Parts: sequence; structure tokens; C-alpha cells
Amino acid sequence: MCISLAKMIAKDGEGATRLIEVRVSGARTEADAKAAAKAIVRSPLVKTAIYGKDPNWGELSQAAGYSGADVDQDRYRLSSREQ
Repeated sequence: MCISLAKMIAKDGEGATRLIEVRVSGARTEADAKAAAKAIVRSPLVKTAIYGKDPNWGELSQAAGYSGADVDQDRYRLSSREQ
């Protein structure tokens, strides 16, 4: 219930037009997963792409890369699911 309420608050925020959720799985540590996810959702380039309904998957990968997380390029995958 708390997660659902938090999503509703974010979705109804002033000026909010989109809500994205980033899930990182397979990270070596929880700290790596959090660092990658936070870098992605905080990236101005990712936010701009999502707002414009033109996601640039390279921007998400770039954000994960500069996050400081230990990213294995051979295992890295992206997927999308619209609701």
C-alpha cells in the first residue's frame, strides 16, 4: 500500500506528466543497484527523453555507466514496459 501511495503522490506532483520506475536486477551489490537506478532517474537527458516520449536507450545506459556502479557490459540489458 505504501508503494502504491508513493507512486500516486509522484504522479500527481505539480507539473508531472510521466511516471517512470527503474528496476535494477542482477547487480553485484545492493549499493550498485541503487547507484545505477538513482543515476538513471536523476539524469536530465533521461527525463527529457521520457517527457518527449522518445526514450533514448543509450542515455539510460550512459547514466548507469557514470553512476559508479560496477556494470558488466556483457550482461547489461534494457527492457521497457508501458502501462
